[in-house]
Amino acid sequence: MRRSQDLPVDSSRRRFTGRGILIGLGGLFMFVLIFGRAIARFYVDYLWHGALDRGDVFWGVIGAKFTLFAIFFLFFAVLACVNLYIADRTAPSSFPANVHPYVERFHEVFCR
Repeated sequence: MRRSQDLPVDSSRRRFTGRGILIGLGGLFMFVLIFGRAIARFYVDYLWHGALDRGDVFWGVIGAKFTLFAIFFLFFAVLACVNLYIADRTAPSSFPANVHPYVERFHEVFCR
């Protein structure tokens, strides 16, 4: 008779360890602790608008908030990219002799 250690192991099946379960529960706890109030407020508003048969108002507000977020995010992203482009074009390629060695090292590591 074979021992259990000699049997082929199915590598696609994973066993849950105590540490993995504990990390997962800790992550779930932190998620609820951080976002619990916002999730509860969202759900209560959803139920309230649904009880009044005004789900269209609820989803309209959510759509407006998402649209404003997307517009300002894109505006910020374009502004940041333009600023980075200008900073890259105007940055000096060489430094004078009296520059601190740490500045030269930083420039060598990150700017080349």
